[in-house]
Amino acid sequence: MARSRENLALLFDLVVVGFCILALVFVLGRVFVDTAAQVAVHPSAKSIGTVERRTNEVRRRGDRNLIWDGISVGAPVFEMDAVFVGPNSSAIVVLEDGTRIDIDAASMVVFTRKQATTAALPPVAVDILRGGAAGTAGKSGVAMRAGRTSTGLQAGSKARVSLIDGQSRVSVQSGTAAVQTGSGNVVQARAGEQHTIHSDGKTDVVLSTISLTSPQDGARLMRQSPGAGRFEWERVSGLGPYIFELAADPSFVELAANERTVKPLHDFMPREGGVFYWRVRRHGRKGWLTSEQRKVEWLDDRAPLPFRPESESVVDLSMPSSLAFAWGSNTNAQGYLLEIARGVSFNTPLFAVSTDGPSHILRPEEVKLEEGRYCYRVRAGRQRVH
Repeated sequence: MARSRENLALLFDLVVVGFCILALVFVLGRVFVDTAAQVAVHPSAKSIGTVERRTNEVRRRGDRNLIWDGISVGAPVFEMDAVFVGPNSSAIVVLEDGTRIDIDAASMVVFTRKQATTAALPPVAVDILRGGAAGTAGKSGVAMRAGRTSTGLQAGSKARVSLIDGQSRVSVQSGTAAVQTGSGNVVQARAGEQHTIHSDGKTDVVLSTISLTSPQDGARLMRQSPGAGRFEWERVSGLGPYIFELAADPSFVELAANERTVKPLHDFMPREGGVFYWRVRRHGRKGWLTSEQRKVEWLDDRAPLPFRPESESVVDLSMPSSLAFAWGSNTNAQGYLLEIARGVSFNTPLFAVSTDGPSHILRPEEVKLEEGRYCYRVRAGRQRVH
């Protein structure tokens, strides 16, 4: 038992000191359904992928379930699952063949398996009902559908597909994509091209003429790290300055930054961490020169603040219910570790549990606590950044 606790503690960096309480009060409640319960609502379905990463609000609903459940890193994703990613949030789902689906903030997608006539594993289709997602196709390829437009990606190709104001937008970042409109026309979109398909079927094609250098698409940066707010791109000739744009949503409706610079780089840091999208434009001799759009996530390396129970609170152990712990979320947290101990040293904690979100409901069967003084603390696990 002691060894398992030591191994668990190795996964976490201490980010907050313990809070002490005189006793523990039990309250009824439940925040999220765990992974085992999520599997139970899919008695006949097979997993088609797993959640590799999640930030902030990410929920999943099965095709036979009316309730949106929280979903953890490593949890399976099933056929016909709907995954919702809230504002200032993100999630990556890795499919069985290695396909990576990076779901944008404020988006909802549904995963379906296409019918196949061979014994080989059929590719999975990702239906974008709101917002967008970036797909990097694995060995079996993937279809990404938005509105009446279907985008087929072969192995190694990457494209961002979105549904904005009834328009389907396909931006190919590497390889090629077969873009099929509602009328049945199929166009081979190449890297650097952005295709916008209107509701009437008309298609606009824009070539990305400004190459972005860094940060890479999907980069996750620590706000406290040197150079975390620097954006760079290749120099192009044109009229007037470059226009650097940053927004919290991929539609760029409300800009967090709209700044001009004469150099092919710009330094900008938002006041708070979160998920953002950036692009660069410049007026050329024959019209606007534009870049692809990229996604970047800034992480705050700060301690989560315990909310309840409050320090030095006195509670009644005779209440036959459960104790609720809650603390502030941390965008850099790959889960949390809640520990309860007799003293402030936490050398031999009485109880330790890993959680996905910033809360835990302690059930009486998890640990038996007698009358006395206890301390608790929360530790946050570090996510990989690049």
